[in-house]
Amino acid sequence: MDELQALIGLGGVAVVAALVQVYKGMFPNLPEGLKPMVAIVLGIGWNVGVSYAIMQSGGTGLPYAVAVVMGIIAGLAASGVYSTQKALRS
Repeated sequence: MDELQALIGLGGVAVVAALVQVYKGMFPNLPEGLKPMVAIVLGIGWNVGVSYAIMQSGGTGLPYAVAVVMGIIAGLAASGVYSTQKALRS
């Protein structure tokens, strides 16, 4: 895996964080404990989708197993970013 593929995979952290905020707006009664799981699922979906799109355009995307792992990492990182900003505001 080269550096560009890693950047594509982990570059989704901001996108995942934004998608979680949209999801929270759509489902305001979502329990606090489920938000990290939502972030992980969205991270996996984002990374697998981006990898698929890159492969369809003739590029070399991440293998799907690697895309899933990078999605988990992106989801956990997005969850950590949210928790950190929440702690800093209080």
